[in-house]
Amino acid sequence: MAKETSRDEGIAKQRLNCNEYKVILLNDDFTPMEFVVKTLKDVFHMVDDCARNTMMKTHFDGSCVCGLYSFDIAQTKVSKITRIADQKGVPMKCILERSDN
Repeated sequence: MAKETSRDEGIAKQRLNCNEYKVILLNDDFTPMEFVVKTLKDVFHMVDDCARNTMMKTHFDGSCVCGLYSFDIAQTKVSKITRIADQKGVPMKCILERSDN
Protein backbone atom coordinates (compact mmCIF):
# COMPACT_ATOMS: atom_id res chain seq x y z
CA MET A 1 0.00 0.00 0.00
CA ALA A 2 2.92 2.37 0.60
CA LYS A 3 3.75 2.27 -3.12
CA GLU A 4 0.24 3.44 -3.97
CA THR A 5 0.58 6.36 -1.57
CA SER A 6 3.91 7.39 -3.14
CA ARG A 7 2.48 7.11 -6.63
CA ASP A 8 -0.59 9.12 -5.61
CA GLU A 9 1.60 11.79 -4.02
CA GLY A 10 3.65 11.95 -7.23
CA ILE A 11 0.50 12.41 -9.30
CA ALA A 12 -0.72 15.12 -6.92
CA LYS A 13 2.62 16.94 -7.24
CA GLN A 14 2.41 16.72 -11.03
CA ARG A 15 -1.06 18.25 -10.94
CA LEU A 16 0.18 21.06 -8.69
CA ASN A 17 3.04 21.69 -11.10
CA CYS A 18 0.65 22.11 -14.05
CA ASN A 19 0.02 25.74 -13.03
CA GLU A 20 3.53 27.04 -13.43
CA TYR A 21 3.22 30.11 -15.64
CA LYS A 22 2.45 33.66 -14.60
CA VAL A 23 0.69 35.98 -17.01
CA ILE A 24 2.15 39.41 -16.33
CA LEU A 25 0.65 42.69 -17.52
CA LEU A 26 3.26 45.31 -18.44
CA ASN A 27 2.76 49.03 -17.95
CA ASP A 28 2.77 51.51 -20.81
CA ASP A 29 1.90 55.20 -20.85
CA PHE A 30 -0.48 55.09 -23.81
CA THR A 31 -3.17 52.44 -23.29
CA PRO A 32 -6.28 54.06 -21.74
CA MET A 33 -6.92 52.83 -18.20
CA GLU A 34 -10.57 52.00 -18.92
CA PHE A 35 -9.51 49.85 -21.87
CA VAL A 36 -7.09 47.95 -19.60
CA VAL A 37 -9.84 47.39 -17.02
CA LYS A 38 -12.31 46.16 -19.65
CA THR A 39 -9.74 43.83 -21.19
CA LEU A 40 -8.78 42.37 -17.81
CA LYS A 41 -12.44 41.72 -17.09
CA ASP A 42 -12.98 40.11 -20.50
CA VAL A 43 -9.83 37.98 -20.70
CA PHE A 44 -9.23 37.10 -17.04
CA HIS A 45 -12.87 37.25 -15.89
CA MET A 46 -11.96 39.70 -13.13
CA VAL A 47 -14.62 41.63 -11.25
CA ASP A 48 -14.44 45.40 -11.60
CA ASP A 49 -12.55 46.09 -8.35
CA CYS A 50 -9.98 43.39 -9.04
CA ALA A 51 -9.42 44.63 -12.61
CA ARG A 52 -9.01 48.22 -11.38
CA ASN A 53 -6.58 47.17 -8.64
CA THR A 54 -4.56 45.12 -11.14
CA MET A 55 -4.45 48.05 -13.56
CA MET A 56 -3.33 50.46 -10.81
CA LYS A 57 -0.68 48.07 -9.49
CA THR A 58 0.63 47.70 -13.05
CA HIS A 59 0.61 51.48 -13.47
CA PHE A 60 2.56 52.16 -10.27
CA ASP A 61 4.84 49.09 -10.14
CA GLY A 62 5.47 48.62 -13.86
CA SER A 63 3.91 45.16 -14.00
CA CYS A 64 1.44 42.91 -12.23
CA VAL A 65 0.67 39.19 -12.24
CA CYS A 66 -2.83 38.64 -13.65
CA GLY A 67 -2.93 34.93 -12.91
CA LEU A 68 -1.14 31.63 -12.68
CA TYR A 69 -1.96 29.07 -15.39
CA SER A 70 -0.75 26.02 -17.24
CA PHE A 71 1.49 26.90 -20.18
CA ASP A 72 -1.23 26.47 -22.82
CA ILE A 73 -3.76 28.62 -20.99
CA ALA A 74 -1.16 31.28 -20.16
CA GLN A 75 -0.10 31.41 -23.80
CA THR A 76 -3.73 31.74 -24.89
CA LYS A 77 -4.31 34.63 -22.45
CA VAL A 78 -1.20 36.46 -23.71
CA SER A 79 -2.31 35.92 -27.32
CA LYS A 80 -5.80 37.27 -26.57
CA ILE A 81 -4.38 40.39 -24.92
CA THR A 82 -2.03 40.95 -27.85
CA ARG A 83 -4.81 40.48 -30.42
CA ILE A 84 -7.24 42.80 -28.60
CA ALA A 85 -4.54 45.47 -28.15
CA ASP A 86 -3.50 45.24 -31.81
CA GLN A 87 -7.13 45.56 -32.94
CA LYS A 88 -7.52 48.69 -30.78
CA GLY A 89 -4.12 50.05 -31.87
CA VAL A 90 -2.69 50.31 -28.35
CA PRO A 91 0.63 48.99 -27.02
CA MET A 92 -0.87 46.96 -24.13
CA LYS A 93 1.35 43.90 -23.54
CA CYS A 94 1.35 40.76 -21.42
CA ILE A 95 4.11 38.24 -21.06
CA LEU A 96 4.24 34.79 -19.56
CA GLU A 97 6.93 33.73 -17.18
CA ARG A 98 7.62 30.43 -15.48
CA SER A 99 6.60 30.57 -11.83
CA ASP A 100 9.12 29.89 -9.10
CA ASN A 101 6.60 27.72 -7.22
